[in-house]
Amino acid sequence: PRPPWKKTPRTMRRTSATRPRRAGLGLALALALAAGPSLSSAASISRVFPGRGSTYGGTYVVIDGAGFALPSEANPWDSQQVFVGPVACDTMPHFTNSTRIVCVTRASFPWVNTAALPVSVLQFGGLGEADTAVLAGAFTYAVDNTPSIAWGAAWAGSGGDLLDFSGVLTSVVSSADQVEVRVGQVICASDQEERPLGFEGSQRRVVCELPASSLLLPGRVNVTVRVTALDPGAGECSNRACFLEDPSATFASGASPSTTQRTQGFGRGPVVTGAPTSVHPEVREDWAGTVDLATGEPFHFEVFPRVDSVEPAATGRFGGHSLTLHGASFSEVDDENEVLVGGARCAVTAATTDTLECTLADDVRSGGGGVGGAANATAARTPRGLAYRDFTLSDWQAQGAASTPLRSGVLPGRVDFVRDPGPRSDNAESVNNIVREAVGYLVPPVTATYAFYVAGDDEATVEVSADEDFSRLAPAARLSSYSDVDEARRSPAAWFHPFPDAGAAPETLGGAADKQAGAPLALEAGRRYAFRYTHTMFSGSEWLRLACRVSKLGGAGLPGGGEVSR
Repeated sequence: PRPPWKKTPRTMRRTSATRPRRAGLGLALALALAAGPSLSSAASISRVFPGRGSTYGGTYVVIDGAGFALPSEANPWDSQQVFVGPVACDTMPHFTNSTRIVCVTRASFPWVNTAALPVSVLQFGGLGEADTAVLAGAFTYAVDNTPSIAWGAAWAGSGGDLLDFSGVLTSVVSSADQVEVRVGQVICASDQEERPLGFEGSQRRVVCELPASSLLLPGRVNVTVRVTALDPGAGECSNRACFLEDPSATFASGASPSTTQRTQGFGRGPVVTGAPTSVHPEVREDWAGTVDLATGEPFHFEVFPRVDSVEPAATGRFGGHSLTLHGASFSEVDDENEVLVGGARCAVTAATTDTLECTLADDVRSGGGGVGGAANATAARTPRGLAYRDFTLSDWQAQGAASTPLRSGVLPGRVDFVRDPGPRSDNAESVNNIVREAVGYLVPPVTATYAFYVAGDDEATVEVSADEDFSRLAPAARLSSYSDVDEARRSPAAWFHPFPDAGAAPETLGGAADKQAGAPLALEAGRRYAFRYTHTMFSGSEWLRLACRVSKLGGAGLPGGGEVSR
C-alpha cells in the first residue's frame, strides 16, 4: 500500500505522526548492539590435571581458573574452544562453569610421544572481542598412557555373548571395572565381581558381556578400549564419567588419590598387532582388523542374529501359522528382520531385540528348498563359525573322522586356532599329539579368485569344494612342516617358509598338493562352498594362521547382482 500521506489531500503536509520512523529504528538497533553480550573479564588458567594421556585421545582433562564463558541457547553470540597444543579438546557442558572446564582430548599422532604442550582456552565475543588463556607445558600425549587390545578369543557374536580380550591396558588397571570395551556403539559390560580381571605378564585380560541392546544391530563394527585410572567399583568415581574432580580430596572410602591417579590420565586405545621386533621394535600396526571386500570398509567385529529356539516346532504343511523365535541381536523394527523357513519367507509381525513373531507363507512348499535361492544369500550375512572336533593323533591315523573325538564345539568368527586358552599361556594343559578338524561353508562376499595361504605349527591342510558337497573337497593349500621363522605368529614371512629361490613366486613352493600358497580358485559371490581344514599338533605351543589373497576384483559381482567399484 501507498504511504498514508499519499492517500490524503495534496495540501496536507507530513507530520511527525505520519512520516516513517527511520531514525527511531536506527536508535533501537544501536541500543540492541550496545546491550549485546561481551566478554565480562579476561580468562585465566590456574591448573590442569591430569598432565598426561593417551595418544588416541579420550582423556578427561580438568582445567581450573576464572572467567570462563558459559555459552547457552539464550546467549548464542559467544563461543569458547579448548586446545591441547594444536589439537581440539571437546568441552563437556555438564561439568563446565565459570571457574572450571572439563574436556575430552581428541587423538594426537598415534603412538608418538609429544613434548609438554600448552593448554589454551580461546573465547570469542559477539562484538568481535577475543581472549586467550594459556598454561604452558600442561599436557603430554604419551605412549605409556595409551591402552590397546592385542588378542581376542572371537571376533563375531550376538547379544548376551561373553567376549574375551587381552592387551596392554597399562599397569594402573587392577579391576575389570576400569576397562571399557566398546563394540560399535555399545559398551561390552565388564564386572569385577563376576568376571575378575586376569593378569598375564604385562598384559591384562578382561571378559565382558555384549548387551541385548537395540544399538547392537547385525553388521560389521570396530572395537576400541578405554581405560580410567579410577576404579568405579571401589567408589573412586564421584561422577558417571569417572574422572578425578579434586586431586586433594579423599574418596568415599576415605583413601586419598594416588600419585598416578592425580597426574596420569589414560583414555582410548585401538586393537593392534605388534609388528615383529625383527622388523623394528617400535613399529606397530595402528589397525588390526579386516576389510569388507565389497565395500572396502574396515572392521574388527561382526554382530550376527542368533536363533536359540523356535515355537512351535511343527505346523500344518500349508502355512499361515505363527512362529515365535527366541534369540539375540534382532532389530526392533519389523521390516529390518528377514526370516526364512525352508527357503520360504515368514513375514515378521512383531519384533524385539530377543524375540521375533512371524507368519508363515500360505504354502510353505512354494518357497523352495532350504539350500538355494534367498536362503543361500542369507548365509553370507549370518556367520556362525566353524564346527570343530579334536582327536588323538593315533585315533586319527587309524580311523580318521570316524573315530571318537576328545572334544567338539564351534569357533565363532575365527578360523585360526591357538591351543593356548589365552594369548600367553603356552599350552597350559600340556596335551600333545592332537588333530583338529574344522568344517563349515565358505560364502564368498564377491565373485573373484581366491588363493589360500596357510602357516602354523605343525602340519595343516585347507580343502575347498566346488560346491556344497563335502565329498568333493580338494586341497587348496598345505603346510607339511612348521613355519620356522622368527615370530611366526605375527611375521608375514611365515606364509613363505621354506623360502622360494630368488625371484620365484610363493605359489611355486612344493608339489601340486603341497603348497603353502595355493593356486587361485574362481568362486562366486553368495554361493556356499564346503570348507575344511585339518591341523596336526605334535608338541609345544601350537598355532595356525589362514589367509586369502583375493584378485580380479575390478567389476566383481556382489550377491545382489551389483558390481564392486573399481
